[in-house]
Amino acid sequence: LETTCCVVKSIDPQVTYVARVRLGNQSGWGPDSPSSKGLQLAALTPIAPAAPILEAVDSTSLRVHFTLPPVRPGTPASPSSPISAIAIF
Repeated sequence: LETTCCVVKSIDPQVTYVARVRLGNQSGWGPDSPSSKGLQLAALTPIAPAAPILEAVDSTSLRVHFTLPPVRPGTPASPSSPISAIAIF
């Protein structure tokens, strides 16, 4: 066995999923692993960024500098789920 992961596609992002693994060989199946922690894709909102830094551009403008936070563990690391919106208050 070389693969120790698999991708489950077309799941409902509103459902919380858990997984267990069971291995088998010529003698039969072993016991189930303990269950994973639950994961709901819809709940994986981005982590808050650090406090922004403001820079004066001129007498009526300012520039807001910020850094993107790390990716939340469990969040899909694919181009289909990048940060797609920024709101500055």
